[in-house]
Amino acid sequence: MNAIQTDPDGRWFCERCQSRYATPGDCARCPDEPLLDLHDEDVRLAIEELDASRRRKRHALLGLVALAACFPLVLLVGIFSTKLGVLAWVGATSALTATLWKIFPTKDRLPPMEGFQAFTD
Repeated sequence: MNAIQTDPDGRWFCERCQSRYATPGDCARCPDEPLLDLHDEDVRLAIEELDASRRRKRHALLGLVALAACFPLVLLVGIFSTKLGVLAWVGATSALTATLWKIFPTKDRLPPMEGFQAFTD
């Protein structure tokens, strides 16, 4: 293991455990995990794309869960009016998806942009 100390404002980032370090090398917490240079724009773009992909997948999953959970509304309200049942289903699904998104948000791997203004080498 490296004797590298974590630095919350460090330039070097471990994607697996999301620790930041002041010096390059391998992560002290994750065996054989190289640290990524946050000064490298390609690295930042790749991490942003991975985060966006995780958000899309999570949103789709939560939407499907909400659709299934709210389906009984179509049956209950649909007895009286099919249009009202579908409308209630869509509204309840949207509200439940938004609520689930707040309860189970994705955590971005890319650290916040604070402190990156000085990274213009």
